[in-house]
Amino acid sequence: IREQNGDTLGAAITYGQMGLLYFDKEELETALRYSSKAFSIFSQFGSPNMEVAKRNMLRIRSRIPIETFNNILREYNINPEPQTRTPGNDIDATGIDASSQES
Repeated sequence: IREQNGDTLGAAITYGQMGLLYFDKEELETALRYSSKAFSIFSQFGSPNMEVAKRNMLRIRSRIPIETFNNILREYNINPEPQTRTPGNDIDATGIDASSQES
């Protein structure tokens, strides 16, 4: 509803909260999807809230198969491979980059 009303950042906050809830329920792929969506939106706006989404994504990374993790990130145009870095939405050994790319 928030997205439909133009409250994109409000929607991202909700997605981030959903990611945390699903993490607590140990539904990690769902948690990653919500956190990735939140991260993607926050990074478009340069919101500091992207750090919360980033931390949750990094907690999930070690708990699911890396291929699954990478595939979910790609669904949200987040590049998990530092060797193919593009400006913006990447993840590497130090974490997830701060900006996002539109598809």
